[in-house]
Amino acid sequence: MKHSNSLERHNILNRFLVGNNELEELTAELNIFNFFKILKIERVEIRHSNILSWLLNPLENHGFSDFFVKRFLSTILIESEQAPFQPARIELMNFQDLEVRREWKNIDLLAISNVNKLIILIENKIKSGVSDQQLSKYLIKVKEEYPRHKIIPVLLTLYAEGSREYAEKAGYIPWSHEQMCQVVNQIYNQRSKNMFECIRTQ
Repeated sequence: MKHSNSLERHNILNRFLVGNNELEELTAELNIFNFFKILKIERVEIRHSNILSWLLNPLENHGFSDFFVKRFLSTILIESEQAPFQPARIELMNFQDLEVRREWKNIDLLAISNVNKLIILIENKIKSGVSDQQLSKYLIKVKEEYPRHKIIPVLLTLYAEGSREYAEKAGYIPWSHEQMCQVVNQIYNQRSKNMFECIRTQ
């Protein structure tokens, strides 16, 4: 009986993996567009943060408008136990007023929407480490400056699991660069027709 159940599970797995067009399409999508690797800057923290700043700004020439901000936030929040907003609510928000700041009071990225009373705080780490005290200090600074705003603090690292403990201790959501690239790939495949040719072919 046990052998029969095990064989059936293997058969189900085989049927899922072999000749699965949807799985092949998904795999292709996740490998199409990783510009961090293409530009050889996956380990250059400042340039990486600059690209994130460009993506977050809905008025930039990437052609994503505020779709990247919405999908980035809703994807993060749907996996977080400390979400200040429901992901569905994020998707209905308008982020055209989003102001993105670099290195504001030493914080890598701060994106502010006064219309939605929402702030995205991103600490981006490629190689250098970060302590939960440092993260807490940044969060306190933002709360003091914007007491009426909801804050979504994100610790962005190469591997989210490795930073999970001290990220959550400081009240941050751990997120990885791989997860970020998956969001970019998804938006790119959905919105590439609306992008300028010079951006789409890079």
